[in-house]
Amino acid sequence: MSAVDVKFDDSGELIDYRLNGKPVLTAQDEGMLDWLAVGLTPKKPGEEALAWEWLSEVPMKSVVFLDAPLWQGSAFHLVAGRKGVGKGTALADLAARITRGELGSKRRVVRIASEDSASIDIGPRVIAAKGDPKQVAILKDWLQLPRDVERLKMMIAEVGEVGLVIIDPVGNHITGKNSNSDTDIRDAISPLNDLADVLETMVVGVRHLSEKEAKAGAIAAILGASAWVQVPRVIIGIARDDEDANVSHIQCLIGNRLPPQESGRSYRILGVTIPEVENEVTRAEWISDSSKDVEALIGNGNGTTQRVPAERVQDLVLAELASGEKERKHLDRIAYEKLGVNADSVYKSGLVPLKDAGRIKAHKDGTVGGWYWKLDEVG
Repeated sequence: MSAVDVKFDDSGELIDYRLNGKPVLTAQDEGMLDWLAVGLTPKKPGEEALAWEWLSEVPMKSVVFLDAPLWQGSAFHLVAGRKGVGKGTALADLAARITRGELGSKRRVVRIASEDSASIDIGPRVIAAKGDPKQVAILKDWLQLPRDVERLKMMIAEVGEVGLVIIDPVGNHITGKNSNSDTDIRDAISPLNDLADVLETMVVGVRHLSEKEAKAGAIAAILGASAWVQVPRVIIGIARDDEDANVSHIQCLIGNRLPPQESGRSYRILGVTIPEVENEVTRAEWISDSSKDVEALIGNGNGTTQRVPAERVQDLVLAELASGEKERKHLDRIAYEKLGVNADSVYKSGLVPLKDAGRIKAHKDGTVGGWYWKLDEVG
């Protein structure tokens, strides 16, 4: 390998060139043009070669699963799914397990959210999942990628013992970038791979799927550039069941060195109560390994939340309760069958407004039973 050095005078004029320590020419030598033409470009003051190292000096690492086949340690995961399929509820469960030490030693969680509320959504869900909120740090400043990656590393170091970082949704934090540009997206999210590896923490970015029907499946439905699926180490898909509106399926779609069509898991979204808040909070109840393919569910149109006016949801609830008290599960099933809305929409668009208006009320069947709703005769 040839080493080229150059000297400049105080005015920046080139005065001396050396190849492997030997003088080659001076700035006045007309042969300089031929020398430059063969690629021996002199370096500028302060300019350094790109950093490199021998492969033999790089320590080898094994792939470590925290929860196979889904969650891999020290890796950047992209979780993709349409709104309303239970992504936030599933991730609250993951965060709770990290704080409990269920996936290794007890570690902390950093939560970066630009849509969910820490007080209304994140906190109650973590508590409902039996997590420790004292071990979950909420970012208060705005994160912009890739600009703030080093500051994010500093924050993670300050929090200490961080096992999980969630950015939800990650697309909100690449302001100033074109989400359809491979170059822009690669520049923005590639540093998350290095962050996960260097800090030995799991990083999860949430990405919404297109609301348009995705006949080609989940991967094709991910919005924007192909870098969204090429850069992360792992792509996790979540879709709603095609028979039960309260069941969702989660599956590794790309990565984790798994064979094709590796089975995922299914979970039921329950409404539970906690002492800290008056309303119901969603919690994931894991059912079993899933025999259904998330790609197929997305391709068949499942995982899609219909945009139904709140008035129609409320009218349906009132019509069902007119014949007597009904369990929450019954209302969710009927709303899904007749309107195509999920359980979260039933609660937020139907039950809550009607309860606040004094038209319906609820009671719990004992300490472990479900919730039952009926018309409020007084209202």
